[in-house]
Amino acid sequence: MGLGSHTRDVEGHDTNLASRYIAILLVAGQQFEVPRSRLEKFCPSLASSLDQSPRIIELDHNIDDWTSFLWYTELDPEAILEVKKSSDSEAKCRRLVGAAVINFLYENDEDARWLLNWAYEMLETDARTWTPGADLLVALTRAVPDMHDGPDEYGVTLHGRSRDIWCDALADPTTDPIALVAALDDSPLLLALAYFYTLRLSDDIIAGDSRLTGLDRRRLMLGMWSLREEGILRSAPWPEPCRRSPQPYIRQGDIYLVDRWGRCHLKKYYPPRPWQPRVDPRVGDGFSNDYNLWARFSTGPWSLED
Repeated sequence: MGLGSHTRDVEGHDTNLASRYIAILLVAGQQFEVPRSRLEKFCPSLASSLDQSPRIIELDHNIDDWTSFLWYTELDPEAILEVKKSSDSEAKCRRLVGAAVINFLYENDEDARWLLNWAYEMLETDARTWTPGADLLVALTRAVPDMHDGPDEYGVTLHGRSRDIWCDALADPTTDPIALVAALDDSPLLLALAYFYTLRLSDDIIAGDSRLTGLDRRRLMLGMWSLREEGILRSAPWPEPCRRSPQPYIRQGDIYLVDRWGRCHLKKYYPPRPWQPRVDPRVGDGFSNDYNLWARFSTGPWSLED
C-alpha cells in the first residue's frame, strides 16, 4: 500500500490521504525529534496527542513510501529531479507538500516556502490534482512564515490559491461526502472540509445514512467554528451548491449557526443576486463578500432571532 492507499482504522472507517499524513506527522514527531514548538504551531492537536499515547493509523512499512516522504529532509537533488520527471501529478504534489511539511517542522522555512510555491505553480494548471490534501496545504500555508501575507511570484496570493483549491474540491462531483465524513479524525480542517461537502446533501440522505452520526454532525460544525475563528474562511466565497438547492443547514432567509458548545442559533439571511454583491447593514461587519456567512456573523454573542 502507498501513502494514498485506503485502509481501515479501529472503528472500521475508511481513512483518507490527509488522515494518513497526520498519522505520519505523529510518527515523525516521535522518531525524528521534531521541535515541539513547530508541531504546536502547525497543529496543536498533534503536539498534545504526542503526550497521550495517540491512536495512530496503522501504516505499512513500504520503504519506497517512507523514503519518498522523508527524502526531502535535506532536499536531495536527485529526488527533486525525479519529481520533475514524474508523470503522476497526484504523487508529485503529495511529495512536494510532504517535503514542505518536513522542512517546516525542522524550521527550514525558506525551503518550505520554495516547495509550496512549486506545489501552487503545479496546482495553477490543475487545481484538482490533489484535492484530498487541500486541508493540509491550507494549514501549512498559514503556518509557514510569510506565506499568507502577500502575493507570490506567480501573481496570486497563496491564501487565495488555498481558497480556490477548497472551492474546486467542493465542486468535485465524484467525492462521496458521507464517506469523507466517516473517515475524519479530530482535525478541524478535515472536519470543515467534510462539513462543506455535507451542504450538498439533503436532510433525507444525511438522516438515512448510518455512517453519519449525530456526533459527526456536531464535530463538523465545531470544525467550521474553528476555521472561522482562525480566519481561514474570511476570504472564501460561500459554495455555489448552497444557493442552488435545499440544504440541511440553510434556507432562503434563514441560516442556522452552531456555536462551539453545539447550540443552534437562527439568523436571518437574504442572499443577494450574484451580480449584485452587497453588504446588509443590519448584519454586515465590513466584509464585502456577501457570500461569506461565517465572517458576516463573526460578532457575538449569538442569540435566537425571529
